[in-house]
Amino acid sequence: MKNLAYRMRLRHLMYGYARLLQFAALIDYSFKQQLAEQPFSFVMTSGDNNAARYFTCHEGRLRSSIRPGPVDFKLIWRDNRTGGEIMLAMLRGKPKALYNAVLNGDLRLEGDAQTIGRYMKINGRLEKVFRSRKNKKGKETTTPRP
Repeated sequence: MKNLAYRMRLRHLMYGYARLLQFAALIDYSFKQQLAEQPFSFVMTSGDNNAARYFTCHEGRLRSSIRPGPVDFKLIWRDNRTGGEIMLAMLRGKPKALYNAVLNGDLRLEGDAQTIGRYMKINGRLEKVFRSRKNKKGKETTTPRP
């Protein structure tokens, strides 16, 4: 029963991650240009092979589906629980969560190294897109008190 809950959480987090990438491309033109540099596709899955989402980026547009598609590289979480915990950290804006997961053995990367490197740069840029928006908004709304 617990494994089902972890699997469902991971599936929802992967879906939310796809929407977050799409929204970032919508609000930040430079992020969209970075996505458009070269097409790529990948699958994010758990080691249990019971939660997977396929991502395809072509001409700056990201599409995501649970249906199998072409894959340049794979991101394989150790298990559903670990994948969910790290995805939550990523979505909360911790920029090193993905890197630390790889170093700790919680995430395995398979496929074309050059494309994986581009994806890691895109993922690192994602946190900066929302951080800069937050800082700009904060600066615009603050006014000095007399």
